[in-house]
Amino acid sequence: HAPEARFTDFLGRCGQQRRGVHVAGGELLSGGLTAHENDQRRLQDSSVDVPAEIHRIPLEHSPDSVQSTAFLELDEPGETALRRHFNHWVGYERWACSGHSVGLLDRTREWLEADWPTRADEQEPVVSWGDARIGNMMYRDFTPVAVLDWEMAGIAPREVDLGWMCFLHTFFQDITVDLGLPGMDGLRLCSKLRREA
Repeated sequence: HAPEARFTDFLGRCGQQRRGVHVAGGELLSGGLTAHENDQRRLQDSSVDVPAEIHRIPLEHSPDSVQSTAFLELDEPGETALRRHFNHWVGYERWACSGHSVGLLDRTREWLEADWPTRADEQEPVVSWGDARIGNMMYRDFTPVAVLDWEMAGIAPREVDLGWMCFLHTFFQDITVDLGLPGMDGLRLCSKLRREA
């Protein structure tokens, strides 16, 4: 088999499609019944471990090395990884908004500039997954077996992944509750994320 076919076979044997584990459906809601609380806890705990493991990948700045992470460095102005990361997304916002002002984004950017997270900025940066969330993992028995969607990967403080994971979990939980479904309590997930930071 080609490597791609072996990978696809492996994922198929996992018995879990990507969309199968989410706060609003799949294994977590079967016939309207939520997964057992212990299964939800195992899923949340093991999911938070994934970005923590990614953050342990050593940075290798030499572009000639097979293990090089230099390609993940954002080519943006800024003295720190967080400042370059921030400038990257400000540039994306300007491109996406085509010169139009969006009040919420303007206020958020101003708040971040005024309340810059200096503590995170002073930490050694790590390999950042960029789109760390439960919906981007494949599971077997409520434990991650594959990590998907790497197009937002870069070098950044670990808090970028942890904040993103907590925010998106809360975002999808709110939608789920609005649809009248129980979802998954995000308090445990977010408190574990804070401990990881």
